[in-house]
Amino acid sequence: MRVKIMLGLIALLLTACQSVPEKPDNLIYCPEVRSSRCTKIYRPVCGQDKEGRLKTYASDCTACAHVDVVAYQKGRCIGEKQ
Repeated sequence: MRVKIMLGLIALLLTACQSVPEKPDNLIYCPEVRSSRCTKIYRPVCGQDKEGRLKTYASDCTACAHVDVVAYQKGRCIGEKQ
């Protein structure tokens, strides 16, 4: 019985010490109401979808027009193949 309690406490302590990734300072979340019409202005952003995948979009509007995109950063995605 004591062994089970000790193992439970150790497991609890180990899970409490896991690091939580921090939100980057320059991450901008898409608005709740999304536009379906965007201008053809080219100001590239790096959009992040629900799974964390990154893709470069022509603008913040075009990134957030995609329902799977949750946030973006200004500028092209680093290391993305064209």
